[in-house]
Amino acid sequence: RSPSRGLGDVYKRQQQNYRDLLILENDKFYGKSENSTRARDTVYGKEFSKRKMIASHIFPYRSCHRKAEYDPNNGLLLGEDLDYWFDNGSIGIDDEGRFLVKENVDERWKEDLKNTQINKHFLNQDRKKYLKVHRVMHGFETISEDQLRELLLSFNNIETAEVEIILSSFD
Repeated sequence: RSPSRGLGDVYKRQQQNYRDLLILENDKFYGKSENSTRARDTVYGKEFSKRKMIASHIFPYRSCHRKAEYDPNNGLLLGEDLDYWFDNGSIGIDDEGRFLVKENVDERWKEDLKNTQINKHFLNQDRKKYLKVHRVMHGFETISEDQLRELLLSFNNIETAEVEIILSSFD
């Protein structure tokens, strides 16, 4: 799903607000950057230019239900490179925050991510559900259609009709 023509500015503002919510979450945990143009990423807690930070959707924006589009639990604040691998499904994250890495990932990234883990502070129950959907979507985990339906219905912000639409996109 892409923003409709004429709604581009609204989409950009919503995406900016979404990123700002994730920046605030990271600031609360890692501490605020002394430079207002910089922010800390979710994975490493390292400072990057805010312009280089991506509010990465766990359950992809194009596939998720409406209320998940800007739910902060459906996001991670990532640097551009890590977002690339996460967004295309080459890496996933398990419930303990460990990275799952596919063969197509660059060897240096594989080596770096082998011993990297997202702090459990960021792994609340809602975010874990989104991470499970991401793992299923990208082949890191297999569950039945009934289990997937049950998982989707466990989100308190989803409508039943949306579940069926989402399930059809998994075929």
